[in-house]
Order: sequence, then C-alpha cells, then structure tokens
Amino acid sequence: MNPASETATLNLPADAASVGAARRFAADVRWAGAEELADRLLLLVSEAATNAVLHARTPFSVSVKPAGRCIRVEVEDRSEELPTRKNLRETDPTGRGMLIIDALSSRWGIETRPGGKVVWFELEKDMA
Repeated sequence: MNPASETATLNLPADAASVGAARRFAADVRWAGAEELADRLLLLVSEAATNAVLHARTPFSVSVKPAGRCIRVEVEDRSEELPTRKNLRETDPTGRGMLIIDALSSRWGIETRPGGKVVWFELEKDMA
C-alpha cells in the first residue's frame, strides 16, 4: 500500500473478535511521520469497532486513509441507529466510546448512508 494516497479497508463480521482484528489492521497501516499517534489511533479504532459490534450488531468495515497532515478512520456499519453520548455513572460498564473519540481525536462525526452509517475520526500529526 502507498500510505500517502491509498485507503486501506477491512470488512469484518459483527463479532467480538473483530475488535482485535480491526486494531491489528490499523496497526499494520504504515503512515510515515506519525508513529507518535499509533497508541491513540489504536484506542480510537478499538472504541469505534466496539460500538459497531455492541450497538449496530451488523457486519462493518474499517477504512484508514492518510489525508494530508491527518489520518482519517471510518467505521461503517449497516445500522441506521446513530450513536449517542450518554450521561453515565462511574459504575456503568459501557457507554464511553463516543466520549473517548470526542476527547482524543482532532475531529469526528457521523454520516448517514443508505442502509447504515459511518462514524469517522481524524488525527493530526501535530497533536501527539
């Protein structure tokens, strides 16, 4: 893969093991000059993939694309239900994924698509 211009995509089933597969896939995508973002990237991929498995419960894809000074990750699933940020108690075992994505990414958003949605986030090289 030419990391300067190509998008790498992996299709996954709605299974808990897919979260680790998504993380390994993102780790294998080389992005010169942004190694300092690797830990943050892998955490955010894990959170977005976990949301797809737990809430969408459909097959999903993870796409990673370098875009100028940032790297963009898209997680697309076949659920039209949009994620929400919840008011949580400290003891709630889940529900923090979108809060983590919001806190640690440069930008993020949700796009509806026919038959599903995409949760995306970007990390800038300078934010480490």
